[in-house]
Amino acid sequence: MAFSGNPAQGARGGDHTTGSGLALFVNGSNNSSVVFWEQTVTVTPNATYDFTAWGTLWFGGASTQKLKMDGSDVGSLAISTAQDAWAENDMQWTSGAATSATFHLINASTQFSSNDFALDDLTLTSQVGAVPVPASLQVLLGGLALLGGMTGLRKRNH
Repeated sequence: MAFSGNPAQGARGGDHTTGSGLALFVNGSNNSSVVFWEQTVTVTPNATYDFTAWGTLWFGGASTQKLKMDGSDVGSLAISTAQDAWAENDMQWTSGAATSATFHLINASTQFSSNDFALDDLTLTSQVGAVPVPASLQVLLGGLALLGGMTGLRKRNH
């Protein structure tokens, strides 16, 4: 069972970002196959992505969640034993030939009670950096600039 909580509506602690916004508060299941969050996203083939999520214990002891992509384990998110103390979790995933991916978060802590947590600011960002300008294009642009400068000089001399 999962719901979006707001302290003004009785959810203790608030979100990670402002302390007064929305977050995903989860009443953890004792069934380790229950998906409590999933989303399908478009991805670039053969790119590496960083998945980040902030988590906190809402009630009970330490909690662990699994991140899966299309059914394969990507990693685990460990939730602190300190209530209302947000901790960042990071992991990487490489897309392979995929152009879309479905991410699933599953509660791996199967105790019947004391298994409640909150997640916030879930992000997936590509590690693709700036694409370098090819050397041939740099030479072309340099040549055009030189040509433009020579044309300006020629007009001034006439």
